[in-house]
Amino acid sequence: MRFNDRKFAREYDIRLARENYPGELYRHVKDRLEGSTFVLDVGAGTGFLAVPLAREGKKITAIEPSAEMIEILKEKITPDISGSISIDRTDWESWSGPFSEALICVHSLYPMKDADMALSLMKKRSGLSLVAVRTHEGRKTLSDVIRKKILPGHTAPDYPEIIRRRLDQIGAPYTETLITETKRIPIEDLDAEADFHSLQLFKDRGHASQIKLIITDSSEKTVHGLVFTASHRDILFEF
Repeated sequence: MRFNDRKFAREYDIRLARENYPGELYRHVKDRLEGSTFVLDVGAGTGFLAVPLAREGKKITAIEPSAEMIEILKEKITPDISGSISIDRTDWESWSGPFSEALICVHSLYPMKDADMALSLMKKRSGLSLVAVRTHEGRKTLSDVIRKKILPGHTAPDYPEIIRRRLDQIGAPYTETLITETKRIPIEDLDAEADFHSLQLFKDRGHASQIKLIITDSSEKTVHGLVFTASHRDILFEF
């Protein structure tokens, strides 16, 4: 698991912060949690939602299997919110805590071994579940571009359809909201950027040289360096 790699976890956290993650998605999640106090953050990562939600007065249980991600999350917990975030180092399928008012799972369904079981457990363990996944139609990220160039026949799982099918199977009514956002992302260090994507997408750094060329060809050349324009498209399921 890449998130158990200390260097990758650090690079991942720095990168998302630089891209102002979770951006518009956070506002939608926060609005839907109005009226809920106790929230499970499934796959909490380094706390990009847990920390600001705690500052909004929520009581967060952060469920995260990676020790490296948890280490970074703990560094972000300031004294004013230390009593508002508890951390359980475990995967979601093994978690056995109590029923909660609300649950969020933002871009954390992907590594789960059994998405159907995970979704069923969310419905069983929470009064309100918010699950955000990427939709590929109309989306453009550096990862997408690199993957298509190096693995042209690769097709990623259709997570929105997986969620719809499972929720229909278990008879769980749901709504879905499409959230779009465009970001101009500066490439501050081309070597580091290529190295990161090689590890993220291929679990080693063997493709870094090829990825450098792809990034250069796919980015705008400005007086300050390379800039990539990304289009993010997420679907937020509420059930």
